Amino acid sequence: MRYMVVDMEETMSLRFLISLVAYPVLWLVLAGCAHADLRFFSENYPPYNFEEHHKVKGIAADLLREMHLILALPEPEIQVEPWARSFYNAQYINNAVVFSTTRTLEREHLFKWVGPIIDNQIVFLARKDRRIEVPDKYSLRHFMIAAVRLDIGEEVLNRFGVLDEQKAIVSFPEQAARMLALNRVDLWVYSLPPARYIQTIYGLDTEAFEVVFNYGSVGKLYYAFNPAIPDELIQRYQTALQQTMTEIGADGLTTYQRILKRYGSELTTD
Repeated sequence: MRYMVVDMEETMSLRFLISLVAYPVLWLVLAGCAHADLRFFSENYPPYNFEEHHKVKGIAADLLREMHLILALPEPEIQVEPWARSFYNAQYINNAVVFSTTRTLEREHLFKWVGPIIDNQIVFLARKDRRIEVPDKYSLRHFMIAAVRLDIGEEVLNRFGVLDEQKAIVSFPEQAARMLALNRVDLWVYSLPPARYIQTIYGLDTEAFEVVFNYGSVGKLYYAFNPAIPDELIQRYQTALQQTMTEIGADGLTTYQRILKRYGSELTTD
C-alpha cells in the first residue's frame, strides 16, 4: 500500500509539473488563434474605410493593417457590408469587430473599444439652390431628412426629436446622396468628409451642396470589438494603435500622420 501511495504522489506531482509547462503554451496558442480568428466588418465611409477595386482602403483600414504588422499577425480580412449589418454583426458575433464606429454614451456598453482613430463631425447638407436655412435644431423638424440606418446621423435625429415620418432611412449613404440631389429629401445628415467623397465618386458636383446646420463633434471614431473578446487582446490592439501615433520615422512623421497624408486629411484625434 505504501508503494501505491508513493506512485500516486509521484503521478500527481508529474501532472502538476506538466500543467505548469503545458497550460501557458496552450494559453498562447489559444491567444494566437483569437488574434487570427477576429472577423472585421466595415462599410463604405470614405476616407476612413471604403472598398475600391476589391480592396478595402482608408485611414482606419490602413491603420488596422499597420497594427497587425506591429502585432506580427496576418493581414486582416475586412468585409464591407451595409452599416446596419456590420453594426449588428459586431454585437452578436463573438469574434467580430466593426469600424469606424462613433463612440457615444448610447453605444458605450455594446462594445469594447480601441481608439480613438479620429474625430467625427456631423453636418446637415442641402442643395444650394433650395436656399434652405436652419437657424437651430428645432427648425429641423420642418424638413424631410435622409440618414443611414443605425448611423450616428440617425442617432442625432433621435436626440433632436425628429419624427419618424420626417426621416428617410436608407441602407447606403449613396442612396441618401442621390435622394438629396434629386430633391426627394430636403437634408442629408452625415459626416462631411465621407459625404463629399461619396458625392464625388457618384459624379455629383460638391459645390452644388452646402452645410446648412453643423451639429459639430458627435465623438471620436473607434474600432468596436464584441464584448466577448478578451481584455488582453483589446489592450494589445490599443498598444499597437498608440505605437502608430507616437513612433516617428526617418521622414519626421508617425505612421498615423503618413496615413492621414495619404488620404489628404488634416484631421487628427484631437
